[in-house]
Amino acid sequence: MKILLKESFDEWQKMINQSDWGHKILICCGHKPTAISIATLFAIDPESKTDHLIGVCTSQSECLELIQQSHDPLLIFISGRLDDGSGISLINAIHDQALSASGEDHITVLTLNTVNPLSLKEAINSSANIILTHRGFETLTIYHVLHSVKEKINYVDPLIHHILDPSHLRKSNLLSKRELNVLELVCDGMTNHEIGSELHIADVTARQHVQAVIRKLHARNRTDSAVKAIREGLVE
Repeated sequence: MKILLKESFDEWQKMINQSDWGHKILICCGHKPTAISIATLFAIDPESKTDHLIGVCTSQSECLELIQQSHDPLLIFISGRLDDGSGISLINAIHDQALSASGEDHITVLTLNTVNPLSLKEAINSSANIILTHRGFETLTIYHVLHSVKEKINYVDPLIHHILDPSHLRKSNLLSKRELNVLELVCDGMTNHEIGSELHIADVTARQHVQAVIRKLHARNRTDSAVKAIREGLVE
């Protein structure tokens, strides 16, 4: 099995190391090769702040044990499937048992292995603070997650709302007026430099708006964001 985690992990680790929210990190991932790879990358990287990470496990029982041993509020990344149950079951157990000895709430991040509507509804009805689809390790998604953690707000992957209600993107105020302007120019095939010139903004600002649009639409790239925008009627 070939595992390519390094690029996304570098960005993820950089953002975690620069964070200031005060939570320790716990990862519970039912996919053992991924769990082992993450733990190994933390362990062998000389620049890693390993004190951020209290453990990597693959089962609900192991995760609950690590939580009980910790005296810090935790940011807990949980996969949809675990060795001995589901991620949703673990999240509800963490919530119901109020295991934080520090008196502060843990923050749970659930990454689903499926986009089955029944599973998505179950996840939304769970106690998870942040709910992602299988692309939870992508750099832009990680950035958005950590921003949500820092601002103490809950976050549900826009793709989930789109699957459960395809008209969600049209009905919501997902994009700002400026982002919609940028999206229209992306659909016209403009580069970041051309967008900047058209809107009289710096190239770096145009790039940031494009990245925000891609993130909010849960698109793979700018081309995919244009396809979604046209399909969902976000642009004329």
